[in-house]
Formats: sequence, structure tokens, C-alpha cells
Amino acid sequence: MYDRTTKTPTLYFKMVGTPNKTLNDALLAAKEISNYTIDYTVYEQSGDILLEINFIENPMQQTFDAVNRIINDKLDYYIYATDNISIAECLSQVLKMRQAKLSVGESFTGGGIVKSLINISGASEFLHEGIVAYSNQAKIDRLRVTQQTLMQYGSVSDQTCFEMVAGLLNTGRCNVAIATTGVAGPNKDEKHNPVGLCFIGIGVDEHVRIYKYNFEGTRDEITQTAINHALFLAFKHTK
Repeated sequence: MYDRTTKTPTLYFKMVGTPNKTLNDALLAAKEISNYTIDYTVYEQSGDILLEINFIENPMQQTFDAVNRIINDKLDYYIYATDNISIAECLSQVLKMRQAKLSVGESFTGGGIVKSLINISGASEFLHEGIVAYSNQAKIDRLRVTQQTLMQYGSVSDQTCFEMVAGLLNTGRCNVAIATTGVAGPNKDEKHNPVGLCFIGIGVDEHVRIYKYNFEGTRDEITQTAINHALFLAFKHTK
């Protein structure tokens, strides 16, 4: 509900990784259902999106609800908040609510996921550890990745990412785990994997899921995009 005696209302949606066509289709449907009485602004940085929908005039409650509903319905998978809050904050809230413990094993993201989380007040309630296992030997020693897997598939592979997540979960000291391995650039890796190739692993209890992406941009942009997607995927599977 909103107070129609005040200024025209605004809807906020925070998302990660929404395809342009999916977003544009949802916005067109929202404009049509509002009889073109809305305007919108999209802010995007490294895959993290803020959609701000402004009503040009005070709408009827049913119009406001219809716009809100159609955006939620069409973009449901990608939405993590309906106010201007970061994905790191959303994940921290879910972890605290579940009384979960999180461990993170990072390779090419270089500790960026953990840094995002420890900037949140109360991170000690849910964050168990963060390991930057940059070299292959570190992956073997710290995350229990097997040498055979690294030799056969390489460090940037779904198999290695799976073992990174499993290594964290198998310690018994966490029930949520995140792992990243990829090629941030500027050059291909030793297996000639392209710049931007990234595997993100999410483990919740005994379930492990691996996601493959091909991000674009500079080294910093690719790294930050991977960080945002990792936080988002952990949020989606933990909530």
C-alpha cells in the first residue's frame, strides 16, 4: 500500500544477471499495463542491477499493484530485493536467519567475496573462513582438490570447482560453501581457456551446484561480475 496524498510512488528492484531481452520485455509489459504512466531508470554495474520505476502521476492502487506484480512475475528468478540493498547484505541476512556457517574458497576472485561480506556488520555470526587458493598446490593443500583432477581437467573446470566446494563442506565446519575458479585475463590460461570463463560452485548442506559463465570486460570488471554472481547464487540457494 502507498499513500496517494504524497508524491508519486517509486518501485525498486535489485537483481543480478538479468538478460537485456528479459528485462526489456518485462518493462514493456509494465508500461502497457500502466497505460504508459510509468518511467524507469536502470543502473547496472558488474551484473548488479537497480531498476527504479517511477509513476508519472499518482496511480490507482490496482495499477500500482499490477505493475509491481508483473515485474515480480517476469523477473522473479533474478530479483533479490525490492529496496536499495546490496546482494552481500541480503546474503548475510539469510545466513543469520538460518544460523548457517559459510566458508569461501576463491581462486581468481582473490578474496573479493569475503571482503564484500566482512564489510557487513555482524559477519562473524555467519562467516567461518575465506581461503584464497590461487595456485594449484594451494587448491590441493587447502581445499582437497586432487592432483589427478587438476592434471586431467585443469584448474578452471567444473570438476575442480566441485572439489573446491566439496573440500569446504567436508570439513564439517560449514553448511554453506562458495568456490570460484576462472580466467580474469588479460591472457588465456595454460589450458587456453578464454578470458572471462568462470565456474562458480555453491554448496548448501550436501547439495553442490556448479555454474559456468563467460563474462566480458576488463580484468576488474570480470572479477567483480563473478563476485556479484557468486553472492547472488549463494543467496538463491540458501534462502
